[in-house]
Amino acid sequence: GFFFVTVGLQLDFRVILDNLSTILLILPTVMLIKAIIIGLILFKQKSHNIIKTSLALLGLGEFGLVILKMAEQNKILEEQLAQTLSATIILSLILTPFLVNNLHFLKNVINKYILRKEIKHSPEFFQSLEDHIVIIGYGRLGRHVADELTKRSLEYIVVEGNQARFD
Repeated sequence: GFFFVTVGLQLDFRVILDNLSTILLILPTVMLIKAIIIGLILFKQKSHNIIKTSLALLGLGEFGLVILKMAEQNKILEEQLAQTLSATIILSLILTPFLVNNLHFLKNVINKYILRKEIKHSPEFFQSLEDHIVIIGYGRLGRHVADELTKRSLEYIVVEGNQARFD
């Protein structure tokens, strides 16, 4: 708590207001780049929780505030730029708990509107299925089977009563 109070007292709110548009441009850009990098790392490792993990780790860390302060003290960054970047990091630290508390909702929004994944299937969808494999249960073994089927480009559906296993 003391660290954040100290940082908050050092912020010049005039600089923040003067550079609000820059802050609001930098924040989503950096968070998106970070999410993409995390997603690529997790995709390479065949993780099942790529979206949720990427969202949970979006926040810019408080260590960045320490680095910015040192850069400002050593005249590497101008005071105004350091203040703008510090405000960006603090705003991300404020937003991160809200992101984490709404991971399931955000994952569904990303799946539906960005990745265009169908979240719930209609009866017509199930009636149209042919030559597919049915996996009953999505525990450790079910996930392994699904991974192997995906690698072989085989179509499958999963029947699982516990939605949390998909998260």
